[in-house]
Amino acid sequence: MIFYFTGTGNSLYAAQTLAQQKQSLVNITDVAKTKEYNYTLSKGESVGFIFPIYYWGLPTIIEEFLDKLQISNYNNAYTFAVCTCGENIGETMKVLKKRLSARGFQLDSGFSVAMPDNYVILYDIISKEAQHEKVQKADNVLEQISRIIENKEKGVYIINKGMLPGFFTYFVHKFYTLGRDTKKFYVTDTCIGCGKCERICPVNAINMVNNKPEWHGKCTQCLGCIHRCPVNAIQYGDKTIQRGRYINPNVKL
Repeated sequence: MIFYFTGTGNSLYAAQTLAQQKQSLVNITDVAKTKEYNYTLSKGESVGFIFPIYYWGLPTIIEEFLDKLQISNYNNAYTFAVCTCGENIGETMKVLKKRLSARGFQLDSGFSVAMPDNYVILYDIISKEAQHEKVQKADNVLEQISRIIENKEKGVYIINKGMLPGFFTYFVHKFYTLGRDTKKFYVTDTCIGCGKCERICPVNAINMVNNKPEWHGKCTQCLGCIHRCPVNAIQYGDKTIQRGRYINPNVKL
C-alpha cells in the first residue's frame, strides 16, 4: 500500500511507477478531505510513503496525515519512503523516521528523487529540455528503487541531503511552517470560474465566491492551484505572472 501526496504530479508519477509491483495507491489529498485514516494491510503487503519536500522538510499535510494514520495488521511490515525534490532533502528522512517511530511504524529504507521543481513563488520553471532530462534521470533512480522495494531490502538509504542538511531542515524549514499565508493569492480576469482550484486544494483553503476563487486560512504550498489552472489565471504576488507553469508530463491531473 502506497500513500502519496502530489501537487503537480512528480510524486504521483513516482507512486504509479513503483505501484507496478501490484501495490494499491492511496491519495493523501483524498484522505484529508474524507478524514478516512484507517487502513488494513494484506498479508505480506508493504507500506510506502511518497511525497515532495517543502523547504527541506515535511509538508504540513504529511505531518497531519502521519499523526492520524492507523494501519491494522501492520506487524512490522516492510516500510519505505520516497521524497521527490528539486535537488536535496536535508535531514527530512531522519525527521520522518522519528515521526513514524512515534506512531509505531518503522522505516526500513528511504530514497530521494530529483525532479523538476514547481516553486514559482521564488523562481521560474526550468526549460522543457531541462525538465525532460531531469525526468529521464528520475526514471533511472525509480527503476533502482523498484528493485530494492520489490526485494524488501532493509537499511538502504539512497538520498541527497545536500550541504548543511541540519541547518536547512531544522532552521530554514521553520519559514515554511510559519509562512503559509494565502493573502498574496489572487485570480486575474482570465478566470473562467471552472472551480478546479477549489476541488483540488488539499487543505480546503479555496472557496468559489461569485464564480471566482477566494483564498483563506493556511496553504500547504503545493501550488497545484497555480500550475493546474486551465487558463493560468491564478497568481501569487507579482512575480508569478512572468513565470512558467509545470505539471509532470507523465501523469494526468
